[in-house]
Amino acid sequence: MNATNERVILSDVSGIARKSGTDQHGNRWVEFEVDYQAEQEPGECCLCGAELESGWVCLDGGDECCEKHVENIDAEATEPLEEDYTTTDHIHWYQYGKLALTTAEHNDPHTSADNAYAMVTAHMDVAKFWPNAWFVSDHGNTHLIQLN
Repeated sequence: MNATNERVILSDVSGIARKSGTDQHGNRWVEFEVDYQAEQEPGECCLCGAELESGWVCLDGGDECCEKHVENIDAEATEPLEEDYTTTDHIHWYQYGKLALTTAEHNDPHTSADNAYAMVTAHMDVAKFWPNAWFVSDHGNTHLIQLN
C-alpha cells in the first residue's frame, strides 16, 4: 500500500463477528485482533505507524491499518457529519456549523417552501458536493432526510 494514502475506503463490507470488504483498488481487507494466547505480535499501521492490537489487514499484500483510517462507504449513516446539511425547521439549513441556505416561502419567511428539498438539492448541485441532509428534532434526535 502507498503510505501517502490517508485512508482505506471499503465497499461490499460484510460479516458480523469479523467484517471484510474491498478497497478502492480492488484489494480485499479483513478485520483482525491480535491473539496473545497464540503468541501473535501486535501489528503496525501502514499509514500512521501506530501499534495495532486490532484493525484491518489486506489479504492482497499483508498491509495492516488502524480503524481510524478505514471508511466503510456502505455503512448506513447514523448521525450528521460536519459537512452534512442539518435543519430544525426545514427553513434554515446549516453546514459546517454555519447557515448555508434558507428555504422559506417567498411570501412567508416562517413557512418552509413547498420545494425546500429541491432547493437543497440544487444548492448541492451548484457546489458539486452531495452530503446527507438531516432533520434535528427539538429533543436533539436526528433523522436522515431523503431529498429525492
